[in-house]
Amino acid sequence: VLAERPGSDSVDALVAGAQSDKEGVAIAALRALSLVGAATEVPAVLSVLTGTNSDGVREAASGALVACIQRSQDREAALAHVVQAASSAGIPARAALLGVMAQTGGPTALEELRKAASSSDAEIVRAAVQGLADAWSDSSARPVLLDIARNNQQKAIRVIALRGFLRLVSQDAG
Repeated sequence: VLAERPGSDSVDALVAGAQSDKEGVAIAALRALSLVGAATEVPAVLSVLTGTNSDGVREAASGALVACIQRSQDREAALAHVVQAASSAGIPARAALLGVMAQTGGPTALEELRKAASSSDAEIVRAAVQGLADAWSDSSARPVLLDIARNNQQKAIRVIALRGFLRLVSQDAG
């Protein structure tokens, strides 16, 4: 209901709901924020994403973050909050934030994903490569994916990177 009446009071109520200890309430509020939230909600949604132990809340917060950043007048500035949060986030939150970066795109996100793809943590590497392979929307990630496909030590990661590279090549071709 609050998402159908977007105003500052309803957005404030959704932010408060997103911070609820009740998982169902938080998920519903985050889904609504993905419909009406803007760049001003990015810090609050980031706080929820990095502070939760719930995979469901983390997933809903990721979706809300992507939507809020995409509505922003300055995506790079909004994305800077995500990059900063990722630098100190735990592994599950950092992996989710890498997915947000992949869906958002842009030079900053690409550089962060490139760096994460060479992390010593396997979950971070997988999240970065998976994000580039599955969610990146333009050809700027092709060189990064090709490098990963050629040089990563893990066969599964090389396959994911090659699949993503081919997806981007075919996307540009057709």
